[in-house]
Amino acid sequence: MNTSLSTPSNVKVEVLRNQADGCWTGWVADMEVIKNVMRKTMPENYMESYPRNRATTLNTWLSRFGLYSNGMFFELDRAGSKMVKEMVKRSQTPRGFLVRIDGSRDGHKLKVKSITELSKTQPSIDFDDVRYSQSRMRGEFAKMGI
Repeated sequence: MNTSLSTPSNVKVEVLRNQADGCWTGWVADMEVIKNVMRKTMPENYMESYPRNRATTLNTWLSRFGLYSNGMFFELDRAGSKMVKEMVKRSQTPRGFLVRIDGSRDGHKLKVKSITELSKTQPSIDFDDVRYSQSRMRGEFAKMGI
């Protein structure tokens, strides 16, 4: 459903997003694994260790993928499942796939527009700051005679 807003110059601008559109960040796995993990106390621990070889050997036409995000489970549509399988094939990560999914939500199902794999490491480390901190620590230890 598109709505239009009026601007001060009385020019109409279309808003292209519906209320169901959005992005979700979480862990992906096939629905069989998700159904087994749903009732676990810490499902993110299982999702983080989802093996790459399981994802690449599944027949995507028979098995769908899902997303665990903020304590909720979502099933991906067929196109989204194919995108996940292709992403996993290209990924350098052996276990656990943290992703951002853009699309629209219909209940507990997501219609996927795009998938981006996210890094599980710290995004930015200032190495100059790390070296400076280490040299200060060495100086402090030297003052203490250690």
